[in-house]
Amino acid sequence: DRGKQHGFATTIHQDGTVRKVALDAEGVKELQKMYENIQKLRMRGISVVPHELIGNEIVMPFVKSCSVISYIQQLAKKADKSGIEKVIDDMWKLLMQSSELTEQVNMHVAAYATEEVDWGPILENAYIDMIPLNSFWMDGTISYFDQEFRLEKYPAKYILFRILNYTYAFVNELEEILPLEVLKRKYNMCSLWGIFEQIEKNFVSENRNYQLNHQFYKWAEVDPGTVYHRAAIE
Repeated sequence: DRGKQHGFATTIHQDGTVRKVALDAEGVKELQKMYENIQKLRMRGISVVPHELIGNEIVMPFVKSCSVISYIQQLAKKADKSGIEKVIDDMWKLLMQSSELTEQVNMHVAAYATEEVDWGPILENAYIDMIPLNSFWMDGTISYFDQEFRLEKYPAKYILFRILNYTYAFVNELEEILPLEVLKRKYNMCSLWGIFEQIEKNFVSENRNYQLNHQFYKWAEVDPGTVYHRAAIE
């Protein structure tokens, strides 16, 4: 569903390596960009999983540590509000470390605002996959992998939006422990949230080619109502 340019397979091997391979020749260039992105983060002092580019593959060691999203789930089960907030704070600090800042926001982003808004810090290079789903928790250190996308002149808070948006979608218990609205206010994102939702919706739609594949997604999507109904019967 991601097309020839962004179609990859990730395989785990008995020799302790994980390999990410382009499924089509058009994806090799994107694979090279992914490798370059991870190296740029490493050069800025950010912990990353070692990546090696071999032909049309990226080779990484198999990491036994849990992902950051799984770590947050563990904290949520213990109702560790301060621990969860610290992880979010740490990820925000790493966003600010990942790139030089600029005063000019990307025109594509600016077009979503109907009035003047405070975007907050704007990253010259925004690695939008610096989220809990693409990072490991390794003895108190956040280590990143699979940094496919780099966008220019994007607000750091857009990536923070992605961190919060996907974390709260994956960890159902979070809202009761640390309401999302609290973090929106903490990071001064209330007025930006709706804008970022629209940017993200369009980004995902384009990345997943919804226009072409909408019938597939309609068929593959699970109806939560049906699940709850069947559970109640059983």
